[in-house]
Amino acid sequence: MKISVKARAGSKKESIEEKEGFYIVSVKAMPEKGLANEAILKALRRHFKSEARIISGFSSKKKIVEIY
Repeated sequence: MKISVKARAGSKKESIEEKEGFYIVSVKAMPEKGLANEAILKALRRHFKSEARIISGFSSKKKIVEIY
């Protein structure tokens, strides 16, 4: 399953919010050296109880993530 994600790095608290057609994932990690991407994947893996990987948008706020 592929999902669209809007990333919010540097947030005060971590959360996943489902909107129409995409998810907003807020993480505490800053967008440096891939730390925010790893935190986003960790949060999504916990939420879906499944593996996840970023397909596109490695350096963008808008990402496509595959859940498998």
